[in-house]
Amino acid sequence: MTIAGNAIRLVWSAAFLGGAFNHARQILAGGWMPYSFAPAALNLFWTLLLPIDLLVVALLWWKVRAGAVLGLVVMVADVAINSGFVQAAASADFPTALFLQTLFLGFVLGSIAILLGGQAKFVG
Repeated sequence: MTIAGNAIRLVWSAAFLGGAFNHARQILAGGWMPYSFAPAALNLFWTLLLPIDLLVVALLWWKVRAGAVLGLVVMVADVAINSGFVQAAASADFPTALFLQTLFLGFVLGSIAILLGGQAKFVG
């Protein structure tokens, strides 16, 4: 892996560890499925992000391509789901977090080709 690739993995890892930390904090404070304000499916999705975020980080350093693909899937799903929730709930708390997640998704999209060894193929 190149220096740029390692730097990208560090940024991705920090972001996914930050997400895992936030979800762990919520679970420790509120128990399993702590997001009582959300529908059950959304509550489950957010709760499951704790192990999934940790898996992304592990894979980024063990199986880079798998970690990159899973990280991309997680971020696309997270931003899409959170965008829908913000629209439906008109929550004042979520827009800042959603904005930061969307910025990180942009970074993921812009850097994934390096993690995939420059072989990312986009069909369009």
